[in-house]
Amino acid sequence: IDFMGWFISKTHTVNGISKWDAYEQYLNYHEGWGGYRRQTYAQKGWLIQTSRKVQARAERYGAQLRSCEEELKRGWFERLLFG
Repeated sequence: IDFMGWFISKTHTVNGISKWDAYEQYLNYHEGWGGYRRQTYAQKGWLIQTSRKVQARAERYGAQLRSCEEELKRGWFERLLFG
């Protein structure tokens, strides 16, 4: 997690990519910051497809987190006692 946090933040600084944009962040991770700027991914259909899958997974995980966020805020002991 420490590496990913650093990389996402650095990608935002270097290439101006939103920290929440999993699609573009993945392209930066795979191709490197310079490769991303040169758009070396443009002719790699398989990589574009993989980046789409990464984005879809990030959206799914985000939705799952939002759906249980209130429950998680209560803490484990309160959930244990009151369900």
